[in-house]
Amino acid sequence: MHSQIRSSSRHLDHKSRHHISRRVLVVCRSTMLTFLVVSTCAVFLSSCASLSEVDCHYADWYAKGLVDGANGTTMEQFNRYVKDCSRHGVSPDRTQYMDGRETGLESYCTRARGFATGHSGGEYKYVCPTSSEQQFLSGYDPGRRLHNAEFDVQSINASIRSLNSSIDRLERELERFELERMRGDKATDDGEPDTETEDEKTERRVREITRIESEIANKQQQIRRQYELKVDVMVTYRETVREVEDLGFTVNEKY
Repeated sequence: MHSQIRSSSRHLDHKSRHHISRRVLVVCRSTMLTFLVVSTCAVFLSSCASLSEVDCHYADWYAKGLVDGANGTTMEQFNRYVKDCSRHGVSPDRTQYMDGRETGLESYCTRARGFATGHSGGEYKYVCPTSSEQQFLSGYDPGRRLHNAEFDVQSINASIRSLNSSIDRLERELERFELERMRGDKATDDGEPDTETEDEKTERRVREITRIESEIANKQQQIRRQYELKVDVMVTYRETVREVEDLGFTVNEKY
């Protein structure tokens, strides 16, 4: 009976996996400047995590502002530059930095970048000026909803896989105890002299078998609840996908 319930649960899970062969494709209508700047952000920022004396003396503050703006970085980044360079007696050029940052924010504060940021689970740090913030949020909010819907499906699937794995382990343990009971094994697990009588040994194995069967039943009940919850989660996910597509974004369903 245990294997029948578990096989049924797996059959349902297998059907849902037919939808996982496609990845989400986001079409971003950004400029070539955005692409070039953003693609170098990680390397550039990591190299400037702590500025040296040479960095402070010869830094292109406009370029740093451009990269930070295009990456949606707050002014806390500039404050770190000030702190680093103060150790070397250098003051960063705030005017040049702000000019570059303003230009960078123009490429960041777009609807497409907002959607990409939200869909990837990124945090919006309220860096966009009032004139473009609503444009960014018009992409960020639906992107974030899609991210959350996908995360919920992933969590449910992971929970079901974990429960099935636990049932497999418990059933192997159950088979071992049932085999020992049938064979009437005399050796103890720890290698110590066997002091149990046959009746005591039988009682112990019966208790273990009962415990394991109870755990298996509990796990199977949890799986059934997870599948019931998954129905609602999948409905929400598909509704979110339709909503995002209606807003003009291209999405390939993952589930």
